[in-house]
Amino acid sequence: MASLVGQLPFALENANGYKVWEDPSFIKWRKRDPHVTLRCHDSVEGSLKYWYERNKVDISVSNSAVWDDDAVHEALTSAAFWTNGLPFVKSLSGHWKFFLASSPPDVPLNFHKSSFQDSKWEAIPVPSNWQMHGFDRPIYTNVVYPFPLDPPNVPAENPTGCYRTYFHIPKEWQGRRILLHFEAVDSAFCAWINGVPVGYRSVRIVGYQRSLKFQITVILMVQTRRMF
Repeated sequence: MASLVGQLPFALENANGYKVWEDPSFIKWRKRDPHVTLRCHDSVEGSLKYWYERNKVDISVSNSAVWDDDAVHEALTSAAFWTNGLPFVKSLSGHWKFFLASSPPDVPLNFHKSSFQDSKWEAIPVPSNWQMHGFDRPIYTNVVYPFPLDPPNVPAENPTGCYRTYFHIPKEWQGRRILLHFEAVDSAFCAWINGVPVGYRSVRIVGYQRSLKFQITVILMVQTRRMF
């Protein structure tokens, strides 16, 4: 979320002096409107095969929670399960490079650029919560705010995660519209691809996440190796 200075095509501060992540009136940029869940198939047979396999999921297993070290493997397996068999979906789930800053101004300079060296960063599974992997402290509450409540001010101590990963777009996707899809992010964040900002979204309700998408077709037309 935080390395926004001089990188986004909107003002870093509004007329009242709020940073973009502090401004309650600025909640999104290039975020697409929400819609029902859709799946794209290249044939009727492929569609029937995909949904037949998903209908065989063992409900008793899906309702069981895994809390030990197997949870990471199960989470990544589950994420892959719902994308395997879809010809125009590429899962980015896996282990990403990660750095935790104590506040937005403390993130590494230019961390979102392709040339940035992240070899000393640790790896973290995505999807996951960084608090469950030794970063920051876990928060166990859904009643009280986990930070001092002083609206509209945002606490100066505001842990900010920086994620980086690499991926390639299949050549079969040439000429197709491409969307970058996040199932859930908490709470304010910005996404870049090869150093180019592609979108911003902020959530004003603690613990509330929603699926969201950014269109990245034009950006990818002139790129080969993707990083964000």
